[in-house]
Amino acid sequence: MTFENLVELYLEDCKARLKLTTYESKKFLFKKNITPFFKGMKIENIQAKTVRLWQSKLIEQEYKKTYLKTIHNQLSAIFNFAVKFYGLHDNPARLCGSMGSKHSDRMQFWTVEQFKNFDTVISNKPLSHTIFNILFWTGIRVCGPVKC
Repeated sequence: MTFENLVELYLEDCKARLKLTTYESKKFLFKKNITPFFKGMKIENIQAKTVRLWQSKLIEQEYKKTYLKTIHNQLSAIFNFAVKFYGLHDNPARLCGSMGSKHSDRMQFWTVEQFKNFDTVISNKPLSHTIFNILFWTGIRVCGPVKC
C-alpha cells in the first residue's frame, strides 16, 4: 500500500469520528506537511531514518516547536492506524523519536515601568510614540515574522 492510499483510508476513518473543523485541520496538515514528502512510498518501506529525514526538512522551515510536535504526532497517528488495521509491523515515527516541543516558549512582556522608560526615549517621534502606545495599551502582540 502506498502512503497516499493509507492517508485516504485514515482520513475516511477520521471523518466519521471527528468534528468537521478538526477533520479539515488534519486533512490540511497532511496535504501541506506530510503527504508531499512520503508520496509514492510504500508504507512498509518507510523506515525511522526516512522519518528522520522528513523531520529535518520540516525543522529547516523554522516552524514553531509546538507545531512541529503536532505534525509529528499526526504522522505517528497514521502509522499507528496502519499497525492496528493494516498489518504494519512497527511505527517508524515512534521509532525515530519525536520532534518539536509540547510546551511553547514563554512570551516576555514589558512592565508598565519598562514601557514608560521606552516611551520617554521615543517621545520626540510622534508617529512611533502613537503606534507603540496603541500596541502596548491595547495588548496587541506581535507573534513572529509573518507567521501570525
